[in-house]
Amino acid sequence: MTLFVNDGRTRTVMHVSFLLLSWLSMLTLPPLPYGIPLLWCACCYWAQHGTDHSLLVSSTIVGFVFDAVQGLTFGTWALMLAATFFVGAGAQSVLVGRPFWIRWLATLPMLLVGGMLGWLLTLLGQSGNVSAGPMAITIITAFALYPSISMLIGYLLRRFASQGV
Repeated sequence: MTLFVNDGRTRTVMHVSFLLLSWLSMLTLPPLPYGIPLLWCACCYWAQHGTDHSLLVSSTIVGFVFDAVQGLTFGTWALMLAATFFVGAGAQSVLVGRPFWIRWLATLPMLLVGGMLGWLLTLLGQSGNVSAGPMAITIITAFALYPSISMLIGYLLRRFASQGV
């Protein structure tokens, strides 16, 4: 299912799902060192299924809030989400009409680029020896959670965007 976010209902579902998952990411306990990546999965989904530059602005703002709540280096999640958005939006034309498992595998480059940039920013911000292990765990968790988040957002789209509220 490839969507182009040009109607009001789909755009509303996009922003509501993004904010809901970011809120859930901030509330879940016990958190991973970089937080529970529900928000990252939502960014992967929307970058693949319909690019809207308002999502880039929203993800940057939510990323800064997420950094403050999690106590991370300022800008870590904002950079990770922006990089994920750009990589996913660049691959969108290649993924049109592809089966789900190919889209799922396509999240790996998005997660790896975002994760590496986030880890680098953490390394520079803490000016010390920062292990890449916690970021690797976050990437693996995001990859494992993506099918569930994809099904949830797909359900919300079918329920609210296609039939109306």
